[in-house]
Amino acid sequence: MARQILAAALARCDVPDAGGALTQFTQVDGEWLPSSTTVGTAERPPMRQVLVR
Repeated sequence: MARQILAAALARCDVPDAGGALTQFTQVDGEWLPSSTTVGTAERPPMRQVLVR
């Protein structure tokens, strides 16, 4: 999720996202195997518009 937040923040500053995949590692039989997935970034409203008082 941090990757998505950073990409959204950079997009608001007109900085293009590199579009790199997120690589995570899973241990299988004592060996660490990489697993890469793409990270989608959707524009979300500012928190002050989400919070209801």
